[in-house]
Amino acid sequence: MLDDVPLSGRYPARLALEQLFGYMVRNGKTYGVLTTMRGWCFLYRQNRGHLVITPMYRDYGAWPGISQRAALEGYYVPQGFSIMQALYYISTIAETTPNLPETPIGGLPG
Repeated sequence: MLDDVPLSGRYPARLALEQLFGYMVRNGKTYGVLTTMRGWCFLYRQNRGHLVITPMYRDYGAWPGISQRAALEGYYVPQGFSIMQALYYISTIAETTPNLPETPIGGLPG
């Protein structure tokens, strides 16, 4: 599932994603994790301002009053993996991936 998010406009997760992306750029990190009270998403940063984000996955089974609300809010159930497996995997590749300094568009500092 790929989707382009406009740079202008308002959407609920914008501030959190902008802040996390800023930390990833500042620290030169390629991989990131965003978590909420109900779920997890995983991020991959490419050079020149590109950010790839997974859907928000919930990390729990069917709990009355909780999982129904998470489903209504658009959280996905992991298919073929657990959140713990995903965290282990992304931790491993993040540790072995070298830092990625950001190159400004056109090579000019912004």
